Amino acid sequence: MLHFTELLNRYIADDKLRMPILEARVTYHDLCELGRLKDVIEEPRNVIRQVTREFVKPYGHSMEGVCYGSGGMLKMLNSELSKQLAIQRLRILKDTGSEYMLSACPTCVQTFASVEPKIEKGPKVLDMSQLIVQQNNLL
Repeated sequence: MLHFTELLNRYIADDKLRMPILEARVTYHDLCELGRLKDVIEEPRNVIRQVTREFVKPYGHSMEGVCYGSGGMLKMLNSELSKQLAIQRLRILKDTGSEYMLSACPTCVQTFASVEPKIEKGPKVLDMSQLIVQQNNLL
């Protein structure tokens, strides 16, 4: 099974997909299952490097990714701990000085978006698919 970031990476590498560069500093939150279970680490990064001005790796990235608090049903079992972990991770991502925080998981994006107002001047949270749509004026 192919993840959409792998497909985007192929399309960009084969020159089948082009888009305007996002003139912003961007960071990426690794997905636990995508990276640790499928070993899809570089593909999302390759896409980000091709469609943004500056890509910054945060503390706790790749296989050393830091938990964002909603995996494994934690959000349902301990919503307060889940929220605290999401805020902590978003602060780490903010420390990169990035204007945007990207992820390739709707659950990650939803969780970060729910705590984004608690982070003063934090990065705008987007799914990578939203970035592609935004940069291509599809919506």
